[in-house]
Amino acid sequence: NIYIPDSTAPTITNSQISSDGNKLILTFSENIFLASGVDSSSLQVTVDGSSNNPITAISRTDGLSPATLSDISDSKIEATLTNKILSGQQVTLDYLNSSQFVYDANSNFLSSVHSQSVNNISNVIGFVDGQPYEGDFHVMDNGMKMTGASHGSGTDQIIYSTIAESSSSG
Repeated sequence: NIYIPDSTAPTITNSQISSDGNKLILTFSENIFLASGVDSSSLQVTVDGSSNNPITAISRTDGLSPATLSDISDSKIEATLTNKILSGQQVTLDYLNSSQFVYDANSNFLSSVHSQSVNNISNVIGFVDGQPYEGDFHVMDNGMKMTGASHGSGTDQIIYSTIAESSSSG
């Protein structure tokens, strides 16, 4: 038998936002490793075409806590985002191959990714009193979202787009 080395780079086969809006979950075509000493800024998450949502941590999906990022050997990773992604927001992913951050067991590096659409399954509608809100809501004529399935059927609290807005609304 002739040994033919693996020269196929890993690819992203699925990218989605978690239902709680906190994480970007990436699935790869094979087990991947993350280079140590490279920060997660090589992965860029963009929301609604303009705002960058920086990644604060990357972890394995098998529940183990790696000592370093290079300990990750899994076909999935979870990247914790700075800000929650809301239901309905358009999310894209960019990755710069020049960082050589993601690679397989044979040191084949993930190719650059440009504005790849991310499946957003977040259930978070917005924020009420500084907390994420995932319940029933209705939209007023002026476009304002409020809690409860219809006006008068719930608490009728305003649902804000950001934590800061919801915390200072008092």
